[in-house]
Amino acid sequence: MIDRYTRGEMEDIWKDESKYTRWLLIERVALQAKASLGIIPEEIAFAISAKPEFTVERIEEIDTEIEHDMNAFIMAVQEQETDPKVIGEFHKGLTSYDVEEPAMVLQIKEAASIIQEDIEDIMDILKRQAETHRWTVMPFRTHGQIAELGTLGIKLLRWYDLLEKGSLSLKEAEEDISVCKLSGAVGTYSVLAPQIEEKVAEILGLKPARITSQILPRTLHLKIVNALAEIASDIEQIALEIRLHSQSGIEELREPFKEKQKGSSAMPHKKNPIFSERLCGLAVVIRGYADMMKNITATWNERDISHSGPERIIFPDAFILLDYMLSKLAYVLDGLQVFPENIQENIDRTYGTLFSQQIKVFLIGKGVNPEITYRLVQESSFKAVKEKRHISDVIQESLVFRDLDISIEDLRASCFDPRNQLKHVDEIFARFGL
Repeated sequence: MIDRYTRGEMEDIWKDESKYTRWLLIERVALQAKASLGIIPEEIAFAISAKPEFTVERIEEIDTEIEHDMNAFIMAVQEQETDPKVIGEFHKGLTSYDVEEPAMVLQIKEAASIIQEDIEDIMDILKRQAETHRWTVMPFRTHGQIAELGTLGIKLLRWYDLLEKGSLSLKEAEEDISVCKLSGAVGTYSVLAPQIEEKVAEILGLKPARITSQILPRTLHLKIVNALAEIASDIEQIALEIRLHSQSGIEELREPFKEKQKGSSAMPHKKNPIFSERLCGLAVVIRGYADMMKNITATWNERDISHSGPERIIFPDAFILLDYMLSKLAYVLDGLQVFPENIQENIDRTYGTLFSQQIKVFLIGKGVNPEITYRLVQESSFKAVKEKRHISDVIQESLVFRDLDISIEDLRASCFDPRNQLKHVDEIFARFGL
């Protein structure tokens, strides 16, 4: 991932040094497991644990020659030891993915923990903002058209709910992949017994895999990337709505805009929603990684390496990018600008037509034929907007309405109170403990 979209803590998890550190951890734990089961002397397990670890430069130097990073890692560690017994026990009975699988699981779990913290921070912001704007009345839209009234607080809680579900999806995927595999070259424990795997799993806080080939099923990894893509899509939904509300002529919401920030190189007057637009674009990248992951879940028989190369790109990039996206979303939501006067202007420009459903229900309740009611309200709505007059005035002049034994004052009193559309706001908030 490019530096522009990379934050340090997440980047550190996916650096080569971090990967090799986890490889060495797995090798050491495997030796500890053997020692605890009486398979090797404890001093051999301790010898590797006490040695200097490795240098990335040396591993890369060896890898350039032999074209196999796991063997390069093994050689770089072994060459630091002079005792043949210790050298012989290091990586004995293990295949590459007995080390790489649990190490990658640990990386995924640590990275997922950061993502969960990011989401929790945003959810705190959303709850706080929702409470602040519980009664910030605004027009809600369907198909890009003003439909009925809502409140900004409800919209913010809807975003909260999206991220909460995304967080749960990631948690479930993480639980599924929290397994340890040390079952050998084809999953049959031909050298090391299942008890070694069980002990290593116990030490690492993982569950022993029920059954594997040389590798874990890649559908477990797919679940992780799908969860990341789900969260990215949730971010896109939020960012897209902010963009829509910030359009010229609407201008109800706007992302933060710094004092010296520039919106356009050519047009100084513009305040482009660059962060929200960026988030929408980057969501496409993470969904692309999910699509890529779907195409590498199948391998030949007990294993080939067709999945390996893409995974080296997918997991670091997807986690790093999502971490960046969540940090920017937190910035946008924490500093979200709200313009009540523009919101009210947009409501006023509907000339009461956003109460069309209440008018329709009122007239039907008075015994008016549903089809006649619909056409009366529809035609009156169109005319009200065209002539810039309140819909109740247009309805009052309608010949159809004049033939009805209904008071226009009764209609006005019954249909145009915003509280009729918002009477359940507190009930919605109560579902979130607010």
